[in-house]
Amino acid sequence: MNELNHPFDRPEFKLQKKRPKKSLIIVIAIVLSAIAGGATYFYLQVKGNNANQQPVSGSNEMVKEALSVSREIAEIAQTQGGEAAQKKIDEKIEQAETKKEQADLYTLKLSTLLSSNDPNTAVALQYAYKAEEIYPTFGSALNIADLEYAAKNNTVALKYYELYMERSIGGDGESLDPTGKTFYERRIQELKV
Repeated sequence: MNELNHPFDRPEFKLQKKRPKKSLIIVIAIVLSAIAGGATYFYLQVKGNNANQQPVSGSNEMVKEALSVSREIAEIAQTQGGEAAQKKIDEKIEQAETKKEQADLYTLKLSTLLSSNDPNTAVALQYAYKAEEIYPTFGSALNIADLEYAAKNNTVALKYYELYMERSIGGDGESLDPTGKTFYERRIQELKV
């Protein structure tokens, strides 16, 4: 029996061709973990500034802009469909001024695709790798790890779970909440076997 007691390790959350709704649940969980990881990273990065330092210049504006873009894309996806949303993201990628913005937009492409009525995890994985290539973060490593794990590519998943832990603020996942840290440590051990 699997020692992990994480709710997404239950059989009903495994990707199966016969149950597209169940597959969608795990995909949504991956998307939410990516979003939470990015938000946590940003929060800890800004909060990590000591009292003698000013917060990152423009950080509030960057967060507002990112939320605005995410809302705009979600609205387009709901009203015009996923294909229109993907095209809008592509336009924004061409307009992006920094590599981080580009990588964040590829992550948004991944999230939008996975939350569509017809999620394509193979294409989503391409977007995850593109984000990792452009601007590697612990969030991009986690996206790849989760998608590769769901696809049962355990060797690659292990590599990216380890990268995720290494890239977490403080290294070795020290900034993760104890439950998250324990979960990913166990996941890594499971994959090493």
